[in-house]
Amino acid sequence: MRHLDKVLAVALEGAGCNEAMTNEYLKRIKKDLADILRTLDAIRAVEGDQTKE
Repeated sequence: MRHLDKVLAVALEGAGCNEAMTNEYLKRIKKDLADILRTLDAIRAVEGDQTKE
């Protein structure tokens, strides 16, 4: 499973679907960034830093 992204990229590239590969990569990055932001918000809440941005 840890190599799934690489396997998907190779398969899509081999099929001539570079645009699909880029879209999937960007979706993954967007999800990862959302997860990071949720984690940071949770840390701030625990630390009592509830200031508005």
